[in-house]
Amino acid sequence: MIKRILSPIVPKKYKPYLLQKFKKIQFFYYSFFRNLRGLLLPVSVRQKLSKKKVFVNLCSGEVILDEYINIDLDTRADLKLDLEKSLIPFNENSVDRVVMMSAINYFTYDRSALIISDIYRILNPGGIIRIGVQ
Repeated sequence: MIKRILSPIVPKKYKPYLLQKFKKIQFFYYSFFRNLRGLLLPVSVRQKLSKKKVFVNLCSGEVILDEYINIDLDTRADLKLDLEKSLIPFNENSVDRVVMMSAINYFTYDRSALIISDIYRILNPGGIIRIGVQ
């Protein structure tokens, strides 16, 4: 999106520099609000995060898994979160397994890439991610 905005108004030689600066600003913005939101997590989510093995079910919908932290817009989920507007409010290397079934294809390409990089940020080394598409 930012490339489409910059293309007509910025000379070609300055675009890589501006894109790099924009990415740094975007990273700071997301990390600040992620840390702020992490302080306000529900008690049930904080209890599951304190366990030895932490599992996350992103965009869970009606499928609520017992041992997992279920994240969705649905009120039945453990954590109500809109991945279109914000990222996962967990610390780096804090999750062992992430499941995201039939959801990533509903996001734009840029947003999907951002969500996947955020998933890799929260995964422990050797963690497992399972993404299914329709």
